[in-house]
Amino acid sequence: MSTPYRIAHEDPGLQPERTILAWVRTLLALVVCAMLFVRWIPIDGWPAVIPLGLAMLGGAAIFAGRSRMRVRAVRAILQERNEPPVVPILALTGLIMVVGLCAIVVI
Repeated sequence: MSTPYRIAHEDPGLQPERTILAWVRTLLALVVCAMLFVRWIPIDGWPAVIPLGLAMLGGAAIFAGRSRMRVRAVRAILQERNEPPVVPILALTGLIMVVGLCAIVVI
């Protein structure tokens, strides 16, 4: 029995894998950003937990949705019809803007 994560495709450029690796790099950047906010807690107090929590929630959302994004990308290749994932991109953009604004307020 195969899992949906293991959908076969013939893409010599491995586009779905590159896309997922880009999302994983974004996840890693959010985790590193969250760890920087941990350093602010002794200096700025508990308001620094807000951007920390937001960054970790964003990272958790990317972690939870990465296999679903890969399956969507592979299906798009197999159907020869690919549409950009507008909602996740806009959500990530909004999250980064909110985390940045929270960081400015905390500093």
